[in-house]
Amino acid sequence: MRRIPFLSEQDILVKQVEEAASDKPQKRTPDQIQAIYSSGQNILVSASAGSGKTYVMVQRIIDQILRGVEVSQLFISTFTVKAAGELKERLEKELSLVLKETSDQELRQHLAQQLAEIANADIGTMDAFTQKVVNKYGYLLGLAPHFRILQSASEQLILQNEVFDQLFDTYYESDQQELFSRLVKNFTGKRKNIAGFRQQIYSIYSFLQSTSNPRKWLEETFLLGYETSDFGAERERMLAGARQSLLDLEDFFQSHLAHEGQAFTGAKYQENIQAALDILAELTEQTESEQLLDLIQRFLELAKTSNHQAFTARVGKNADELKKELAQTYNEARKPLIERIKELDVRLYHLNFMEQHQAEALPLLDLLRDFVRDFSQAYLERKVEENAFEFGDISHFAIEVLENYPEVRHFFIRISTMRSWSMSTKTPTILRSECWNCWLEEIIVLWSATLSSPSIDSVRPIRRFLTINLNSIRPILVRAS
Repeated sequence: MRRIPFLSEQDILVKQVEEAASDKPQKRTPDQIQAIYSSGQNILVSASAGSGKTYVMVQRIIDQILRGVEVSQLFISTFTVKAAGELKERLEKELSLVLKETSDQELRQHLAQQLAEIANADIGTMDAFTQKVVNKYGYLLGLAPHFRILQSASEQLILQNEVFDQLFDTYYESDQQELFSRLVKNFTGKRKNIAGFRQQIYSIYSFLQSTSNPRKWLEETFLLGYETSDFGAERERMLAGARQSLLDLEDFFQSHLAHEGQAFTGAKYQENIQAALDILAELTEQTESEQLLDLIQRFLELAKTSNHQAFTARVGKNADELKKELAQTYNEARKPLIERIKELDVRLYHLNFMEQHQAEALPLLDLLRDFVRDFSQAYLERKVEENAFEFGDISHFAIEVLENYPEVRHFFIRISTMRSWSMSTKTPTILRSECWNCWLEEIIVLWSATLSSPSIDSVRPIRRFLTINLNSIRPILVRAS
């Protein structure tokens, strides 16, 4: 079948106008129409539950098939096996309806052929795709065929513990014994065992599995925030946030006293509010950093009085409902404002602590990185011996094959010139340590801030997802109709 051009931006705009003017009982939203018909570049569709993600996905695939694209040229990824099955069923149903409605013989022949190929179409989870790549081309990496997936958490833990214990003994008996002991103590605290250190290694390893190249991430990114941290700039950023939080709280207290607070005139908490306002009155845009820190401490000391209830509005059991509601509304609005200041104070403390111990932390962090790297490699070698791998390993193998073997990569590019993605995303858990004195934890917090970027140039999904680089992404936010 001859190829039919995709719609231009102007064509899509016309469709959106026509849809809005139609008398359909359930109309497609402009964003849904844009997501269905956009072409010529990568797009990232962000859609909430109930917004019609599957509908949009099916219609996008149908549109491409109607323009001469074959199902064998599409790679369609779903989050679960069940979703893949449901998507196939809906595609079959929609294609059958379109086939019945068309009288064009060339199109009918094309649609009938695509309908027959749906059962074998490349529609499935990302795990299924990466396993297919590794099953077919794993020999290029020296992998034995017919591997199995380590799906039992207990089996994974047994292998991890074996590798960890051997590696721990090796490090403890090395010439770095003293430094290694100091590292381990950061994660054990007052406990008499190494469970905390073991868990931290496993947590970092788990995070590594979510990256496209664990070794590269360890070497290039693990210490990136630490090595490039500008403590002065970070402190000024935190203080700017603290200044704004104090000003917001001052406005809130003043507004409360002038309005609903009139119902509580003479209450003890209002005396504390006035004392707080006296402190906050010293705050201006020109307030120096040291004076600002002093204001924060004086305010927090006041907040601790009355058993940390200094600014809490209280009413008796016999008070009228309106007064109870006013007190509840005020207390609920006040709490997050004060908690924000407390949180900033803690973060400033951690930042100062981290800066103070920066020099002594670097050798420990270097050693931590080395241990994680050696653990990851030894654990992988152990899995190779068992010919059993985690889903993350399979994704890494698939990436390695596609990156290092052009003939394989070109094959997939050739059969996947038109790619459709149905992605269900989750928010990754940012790695946070539970270490002694919190300075390693705060380093990690700074790393995440250093690595964050306001612009999206890639999608790095959670573990079990292949990393997908998207150039010139145009984000589309789809809302339910």
